[in-house]
Amino acid sequence: MLLIKIDTSIGKGIGECSALGDPYYSPEYLSVSDFVLKDFLLPHIITLPFPTTLHTILTFFNKLKGYSQAKAAVEMALLDLLTKSQNISLLSFLTHGQPTKTTIPAGMTIGISDDIQNTISAIGDALSKGYRRIKCKIYPAYDMNLVKAIFSAYPNETNLEIFLDANESYSLDKHDLDTLISIGNFDERIIAIEQPIPRDQILYLTQLKKNIGCHLLLDESVSDLLQIATIGELQLGSGIVIKPSRLGGVIPSLAALDLAHQYRLQTSLGGMYEAGIARAVSLAMASLETITLGSDIGPSQNYYLQDITSPHLLRNGYLEIPNTTGLGVRLIDESIFDSKHIEFIKEQKSPFECIYPAHHFFHK
Repeated sequence: MLLIKIDTSIGKGIGECSALGDPYYSPEYLSVSDFVLKDFLLPHIITLPFPTTLHTILTFFNKLKGYSQAKAAVEMALLDLLTKSQNISLLSFLTHGQPTKTTIPAGMTIGISDDIQNTISAIGDALSKGYRRIKCKIYPAYDMNLVKAIFSAYPNETNLEIFLDANESYSLDKHDLDTLISIGNFDERIIAIEQPIPRDQILYLTQLKKNIGCHLLLDESVSDLLQIATIGELQLGSGIVIKPSRLGGVIPSLAALDLAHQYRLQTSLGGMYEAGIARAVSLAMASLETITLGSDIGPSQNYYLQDITSPHLLRNGYLEIPNTTGLGVRLIDESIFDSKHIEFIKEQKSPFECIYPAHHFFHK
């Protein structure tokens, strides 16, 4: 991950870039985000006349094509400092001063295992900790047997909600489509199948959507408003996964939620490998009433040996939504910004002084 700190005359804000280290999931990856932040986004911010506004900055972002995760990091830092300067929380900012929730149900994601029994045991462990929304990864030949094993092991868990994430692994041939239809109609506790086919082939999803009994969620196919409008207009799926970092931040995500609502698309809040800063933003976003299918967001301990903020903890299957000023979290050790950084500092009247380190943390 990358962290940025923006220091201004009205306060400081910290943002996190959640880009991955390679381009296998997204064309924007860590080194690319690093370059765009250093060479375009941050240098432009300090050239803006004082005073400036968030709207002015985001207008410039719209001119720069792509690089949503780098933009989301800057927007995050700006929202942090702006909400702190107004003595409000991000949650209050999102809900117009009327937050309705203090916690959200946590989500558990279980990856592929060589032995299906390992997945069954992991589900049992999650249920014992209070999780109800559980996402399991599937791919061809690791699907129907897994589904049968899950519901054979937990026939009486009526509150269990299973999401099956295919990560684009199926084709459009008849065998794969028939398998997906059978899985989607297997048990009413299967809430959704997520992104079964490659992101650039979704125009051919109509047959699957018509015949599947659960929700058909699109994830990797959702990176801008045009894609959401296409999904809604052509009725290619019944819902979408909102990932703030992939859409360019909180404000673009709010626009995406509005558009999804117009097309009556269900919405789920998805996460990346986020540390404590970005996870706080995701928790606040996941609390919105427009998130209709819950979220993937889990506690810090599922991802990091030590988080960069006080950890987001699981309590009886729920996560607390940060609701103190700013993003609601603070770095445990701000000296990380002293170790390796590049400073962008203009004259004293410059609206922003940006300190930008590349800082990496170990995943579990």
